[in-house]
Amino acid sequence: MAETGTAAFDRRLGAAVETIGAHLVGALPAIASNSGPPQVTLAPEEFCDLIAALKPKAVYREDGQFDAEEEARDRLGIELDGSDDPGIADHPSLVGLLRTWSKRHGKTSLLVACFLSDGVIHTCAVKEDWYEDFEAALEEVYLDMASILDASRQMERREVDPAIHERALQLAEHAAFNAPKASKEKRAYLAETLFPNLAPNELWRVVDRATSIAWLRDATIDEDE
Repeated sequence: MAETGTAAFDRRLGAAVETIGAHLVGALPAIASNSGPPQVTLAPEEFCDLIAALKPKAVYREDGQFDAEEEARDRLGIELDGSDDPGIADHPSLVGLLRTWSKRHGKTSLLVACFLSDGVIHTCAVKEDWYEDFEAALEEVYLDMASILDASRQMERREVDPAIHERALQLAEHAAFNAPKASKEKRAYLAETLFPNLAPNELWRVVDRATSIAWLRDATIDEDE
């Protein structure tokens, strides 16, 4: 039975690259989501076999170092430094999750590799089994904290920071904000692109505020017509 996990994939990847004399690059190229080349996602064995068959000039790889606090901040849209409602950072479900998974801090949880051949980006991503267990546990915490998170966001919306409002105005005016099939996730990605230094909780506040601004603006235009 073939080995699994990030370490096994990394060994096979290195061997495949060494066989053809390609360069192994320790980072992934930036790809524009709407205008980039076609992309195919492969299983580890097929990915390494293709390296040997297609002989790309360069293979890119990047690993993810596990940080339970960072994962929780991103998924829950909160800060853990006390700047949020203390009831959030001290919530028993969240505290228990971080305590349980702190032993994995700094370990490789994800390994991603890719190469370009014939105008197609070939990618492979391998997660450790334990990381998938963590993602499931984090989702349970999110569901358990849904009501307190929602209450906190409603409170934040009532206490709008002028800087949040200014960024929300900029976001709502962007041509892509109300593009066809726009979703909250796509709008959050747009906001992250425009304001890369914002903390996750502030980012979601900007998105929520911009959505309300755009709704009121569009409703007013409809009434005028």
